[in-house]
Amino acid sequence: MDTCSLRDTLYNQQKQKAFTRFQTERYKNETAVQALKTEQEASKARIFFITTLLVLLLALIITIAYFQRKKAHLVIQRQQAKLHEQAVNELIQNSEMQYLSAGIEGREMEKEQIARELHDQLGSSIVTLTWQYDAILENMLKNAPQYQALQKLNESLKKIYQDIRKIAHQLGAGVLEKAGLIPVLNELCNTVAESGKMEVSFSHFGLDKRLAYTYEVNVLRIIQELVSNVLKYADATKLMIQLNYIDEVLNIMVEDNGVGFKQQDALAQSGVGLINIEARLRSIQGTVQFENRPKGGTTVIFHIPISKPD
Repeated sequence: MDTCSLRDTLYNQQKQKAFTRFQTERYKNETAVQALKTEQEASKARIFFITTLLVLLLALIITIAYFQRKKAHLVIQRQQAKLHEQAVNELIQNSEMQYLSAGIEGREMEKEQIARELHDQLGSSIVTLTWQYDAILENMLKNAPQYQALQKLNESLKKIYQDIRKIAHQLGAGVLEKAGLIPVLNELCNTVAESGKMEVSFSHFGLDKRLAYTYEVNVLRIIQELVSNVLKYADATKLMIQLNYIDEVLNIMVEDNGVGFKQQDALAQSGVGLINIEARLRSIQGTVQFENRPKGGTTVIFHIPISKPD
């Protein structure tokens, strides 16, 4: 009996020691897990703080770029309004017209340089940041305290990237100098079509080779202005753009099935829009013709003589 009792006592003591060790190891593990969670929360908080600062900095950069563009636009607007009021005489058609063309080309190249920097550098940085946030969110429980905040911040970054792309495209056609007029017009038409606002068809003939940059940039801006006017005022469901280069003359037709408009009414509504078109046409010695159909819709036709390079 004494031996059995002693054996039971020793067994109970060993059992108690094992249980104590188990409890100690369990406490250590729980403490380590809690410390790891605390470190992760602190790391997430630091990332959130840094990202907020970056977003604020990006917003400041975009605001500065917007006001600079607006200031430049007002200067150009005043210059174009002054040109519109002046009588077109032989001096403008010859020597001053060449000066105007060079000035427009220089401004376009400067705007495209800014657009490329916004899209390629700043845009790429934001895309990389959104990828990192996507990876963090994929490995995080949706009921985690920081999940909703990080998700909203990631959505804000993606919205900023879209705004940067929009500003870049407004400032200039970033691929015009490299790709040429036809690819950029294709992209413009695809963008309008993808918006679901109207059906867009685009065709061209005789433009296998590129035009001089002065012609390409002015034609692009003219078509962009017309498409913008159709979206704003025409209430159209279909838009057709055609470019035909025959016998050293570029013929452009932009046609919609909207409500139609008179040229004087369009000038009053769109303000500087058609004034810009007329100024650009004068710089490349082009002409324009507006045709309103009885059942609605408008056809705008341009004739631009393309001079051979010296």
